[in-house]
Amino acid sequence: MPHDAVPWLHVIYCDECKATMYRTVVTNRQGRKFSYYRHERRQHVDCRARVRAEDVERQIPGLVLRAFDGSCIPEVIEIPAEDHTAELEKLDTAIADWEARAIAGDTAESVLRILDGLHAKRRVLIDAGARTEARREVRYTTELMTDRWLSLSSDHDRGACARGRVGG
Repeated sequence: MPHDAVPWLHVIYCDECKATMYRTVVTNRQGRKFSYYRHERRQHVDCRARVRAEDVERQIPGLVLRAFDGSCIPEVIEIPAEDHTAELEKLDTAIADWEARAIAGDTAESVLRILDGLHAKRRVLIDAGARTEARREVRYTTELMTDRWLSLSSDHDRGACARGRVGG
């Protein structure tokens, strides 16, 4: 992240129109600089909301700690797609071959055990889903968000944490 990037981008939103607010530095006629947050007016012509940067930034720690109170850190797990159709076809062929042996009179106990094993493996694959799409699951750790927030050393890391990109 660039050294001058605003750490609170996509953390501060307009109360009126819910748009993302951006930090702006302006200089008045006397040469005094001040910062405030506003949104892109091109997108929200009717809303002229703005707030002094130091006022809103002073409130962020308390608001975030209250919002995160008691919440554990989410962990996103990427689960790849799976396709068991080829394996199921092979199992179906093997089952048909072994069943044909059994029907032909080969009722040896080993044939029946093999068939039971093939059917069990087929059941596991069917239960798992012949084809599954790639997906994400969110699981929660035992670490509290408030503990993580308090452990972070910079506003950039705290901003990433507030946006859901938990740093540390």
